[in-house]
Amino acid sequence: MEELLSPEARDRVVQQARGVHVARENMYVDQGQLVLILTADTSENLSAYLAENRQELFDLMSDHYSAHIAELIFRQNERFALEDTLFDQWQFLIRVPYEYRMDASRADESFVRLIKYLPQRYLFTYWMPAEDARVQGLDWVFELDGLGRALAGGIDPEPDRLRALGQQAMNLRDDITREFYDRDEVDRERTTASLVDFNGRWALRLYGVWANMERVVGGPVVSYCFVDPDTQRLWWLDGSLFAPELREKEVYLRQVEEILKTFRTGTAARVYLNSVQEGGRGRR
Repeated sequence: MEELLSPEARDRVVQQARGVHVARENMYVDQGQLVLILTADTSENLSAYLAENRQELFDLMSDHYSAHIAELIFRQNERFALEDTLFDQWQFLIRVPYEYRMDASRADESFVRLIKYLPQRYLFTYWMPAEDARVQGLDWVFELDGLGRALAGGIDPEPDRLRALGQQAMNLRDDITREFYDRDEVDRERTTASLVDFNGRWALRLYGVWANMERVVGGPVVSYCFVDPDTQRLWWLDGSLFAPELREKEVYLRQVEEILKTFRTGTAARVYLNSVQEGGRGRR
């Protein structure tokens, strides 16, 4: 620790009688490494610091891992022509890695999906005009922005309210997948909801398990629901996996989530498409 930390950092540990953490990139390799250093003046204070900051520390490493996965899946052979189609026809952009194919057979019903096999990965986008969402009683979606701003200001949502929002989001996904996915449902016992900043919009994120009791199948799922001011639409973005042959599925779920996170509309989408064209990359 004396070699890794500066004298100032070591003094801060002693003076504050608490732990510190320092994240350093590429200490021992040239690219893609993150080293997280944690220390305290006593083992008891280190344990307390870990408990107090567990979510921040977990997110730090998890976000780095996800960024590494995103760099790998978009390193080459991106489906630029499909991205053009998504934006030109339906006013949104999602970056499409190689080997994903698009199913737009029900695009006239505001439903477009991307599919990749081995293992089976499914992503879909569903949208409706914001005014239609209000007519259909989905007022809870319009609460997310205010709750998100309060969260950014240090006010956590009431747990009961967050649970209620999660249940309403699960109900909405069930309505969508009942129509488009042969009656898939969210497993309420194994799915959690959280309020997150999604590319500058406050969204409700579901993370858990989908199941289809009629076909006796299921798998992991991650979803985002929000209202987008650029398009004035309610959007549902969904990524799921069906791979009963795999015990370890988490890395594939991260892959579909990183694709969902590339969602853009309006100016942000145009900026990306223009940068691709100016870079002279091939359109496929």
